[in-house]
Amino acid sequence: MLRSLLKICIWVTICCLISTPGYAAQTTITDVRLGLHKDKTRFVIEIDQKPEYKIFFLPNPDRLVIDMQEVNWLDEATSKKGVGLIESYRYGLFRQGTSRIVLDLKTPVKILRETILPPTDKKPYRFFIDIAKTDQAQFAKSVEESRKRQVAAIKPRQENVPIPRSQLKHTIIVDAGHGGIDPGAIGKSGIYEKKLTLAVAKKLKTELEKDNRYRVILTRDRDTFLSLRERVDIAREYKGDLFISVHADSIGRSDIRGSTVYTCLKMHQMRKRQHWQQIMTRRM
Repeated sequence: MLRSLLKICIWVTICCLISTPGYAAQTTITDVRLGLHKDKTRFVIEIDQKPEYKIFFLPNPDRLVIDMQEVNWLDEATSKKGVGLIESYRYGLFRQGTSRIVLDLKTPVKILRETILPPTDKKPYRFFIDIAKTDQAQFAKSVEESRKRQVAAIKPRQENVPIPRSQLKHTIIVDAGHGGIDPGAIGKSGIYEKKLTLAVAKKLKTELEKDNRYRVILTRDRDTFLSLRERVDIAREYKGDLFISVHADSIGRSDIRGSTVYTCLKMHQMRKRQHWQQIMTRRM
């Protein structure tokens, strides 16, 4: 096996039905509702612990995003229809310790009010946001302000993290596709791709580790969201020799089964230039 970083990248598409247990956070959202008013739309959540949140805007398409502490969700559905200025909303685990709610907007909006109401005898904490219509220029300004706050909050990246590693072992990175707020494809039975890929990744890790020549690292071991950059960073941090990304297609045809494997081989020592040879193996 070649020893340079990520010499071979394999994209594995696996068609199977496997379920995996979810992770339970300590905080629970007990209710989510929308209120339609003449001059505003209200988004409300009821939560059993005080919410710790950050709000920012995203363009193309226009969205309002709420990040808060990791929570348990009401049900398995991650997408709901909206009302008023909200086209729809979705939620899920963004990364370990952080849950995310995304409000898909029908038009540019501004925030009129954001409030946390303390619990009463009959109600837990209530957190709501009132939004109203605005113009594109004001929304663009809000997006830019959001980006500045996010950049300011980024922690300096730690470089050259020492990772103990036996020279006798090859490191394999197994990447379960999708996760958290990104469910991936949804099968005819209603099962989410993110659950299939995580279950397959865990099984693959178990099988590979039966051979003591391999050390196996999962990019995620639970239902959490990882960006593409974060997945690559994990592979680099652990100095991966092989990167396996697991995905599951949903094509709606019962007469088609099997898997597809895509490989990318990084080649060196060819006129001192790097060349990528992409090979798509036969569809089984």
